[in-house]
Amino acid sequence: LRARGVAVIDIGVADTPQNYFGIGFLGASGGIQVTASHNPAVYNGFKMSRRDAIPVSYETGIDKLEGLVTDSDAANNLPPQADEEERSIFKEYSEHALAEMTVSEPRLKLAADAANGMATIYLPILERLNVDLVPLYFELDGTFPNHEANPLKHENLVDTENAVKEHGCDIGVAFDGDADRAILIDETGRYISADKITGLLAPRFLKEEPGASIVYDLRSSWATKEAIEEA
Repeated sequence: LRARGVAVIDIGVADTPQNYFGIGFLGASGGIQVTASHNPAVYNGFKMSRRDAIPVSYETGIDKLEGLVTDSDAANNLPPQADEEERSIFKEYSEHALAEMTVSEPRLKLAADAANGMATIYLPILERLNVDLVPLYFELDGTFPNHEANPLKHENLVDTENAVKEHGCDIGVAFDGDADRAILIDETGRYISADKITGLLAPRFLKEEPGASIVYDLRSSWATKEAIEEA
C-alpha cells in the first residue's frame, strides 16, 4: 500500500468493529482487518472496507480489485512512497461503545466467552460496566486452544451455557474470533438465536427512535417480524 503512495494508519491488534469505527473516526479512505472471522485457526484473510466502513464485496467493487491485482505487472519491491503512523484508538472506541450503554442496577452477573479471540480486549469495557464477570478464555491465542471461535456452532457454546448455570449468571455471551458476532445465552443456559436477538432489541431502538428502520434477514422467524411490527 505504501509503495503505491497510500498512507497507512496502523491501529494495532484490534477487533473488527474497532476497525470500522477507526475508518470513520480517523477519516480514512477505507480499512483492512486481517482476520478469518469465525473460521478455524488454519485460515486467514482480509475484511476490506471503503470510506464510511462500507464493506467491499462484489456489489461494491471487490471484482474490480481482483481484476487490478490479476492484470498488474508492477514490481512488488518498490520502496515506500507514503507514511505509516501507529495510532491506538481503543480509548476513543471504548468511550463510543460505553456511550450506548447504561450501568445496570441491580448489578448483572455475566458469563462471557472471548474464545481466545479479539473479544479479550473488551475486558476494560466490561469492567467499566460494573458487571459481575465470569470470564472464559480471555487469553489471546490465535490457535484457539479451547474451542473454535464460532458461536454459530452449538458445540462452541457449551462452556458458556455451563458457566451460566454453574455460577447462576443472569446472561451469557459467546463471541467469534474477530468479535463482530455474538450469541446470547439466557439465565437458564439456553442459547438465543440471532434472529430472536433482533426481535428483542428492536423495541428498545424503536422506543428511542420511533419509526426507525429495522433490517432483518428473510430467514428470520415470524416472531422477529411480529416483534418489530408490534413495537
